[in-house]
Amino acid sequence: MANLADANGRAYVDYEIYELNPKLFDTFWRQLKASSLDEYGIFITTFNKNEIEFQGTGRWTMGNTIEGILDPEEVSTLSQVATLVRENQGLLHFEYDEYEPGSEILRAVELAFSFDQAGKPIVVEETMDDYPYSKEIIESLGFMPLDELIFNDRSQINAKLIN
Repeated sequence: MANLADANGRAYVDYEIYELNPKLFDTFWRQLKASSLDEYGIFITTFNKNEIEFQGTGRWTMGNTIEGILDPEEVSTLSQVATLVRENQGLLHFEYDEYEPGSEILRAVELAFSFDQAGKPIVVEETMDDYPYSKEIIESLGFMPLDELIFNDRSQINAKLIN
């Protein structure tokens, strides 16, 4: 079983590329919102022109899930977006905070995708910066920390299950 990674962040393309075909990107964002891989996926909270904000759940990492979602079978407009981005030397960016409590991972991630001739996404930039792993920072990033007391005290687990 894979550990789940939660993420909060945004995805965007340069505004100049968005302006070349705004209707295409409006459709692309809607399709991206509807796509998911079983219980994994990105769930768009807002979108505005060239940018979306999202929350998501990844399998091991959010990056794995994003790469899986960026598949022409999942998003029918992807090949058109890929062509537009590639021909204009642009990138599709994802920036997010990621929390994977099973491995105590808390980090800021930036991914930038280019596309090959077939429309397949290629990670061309990737940065990961770890945050100090603390309950305060986890909460400040908008995640719910694991309550260690509940996991260490079986009577509290049973009380929560009964109520």
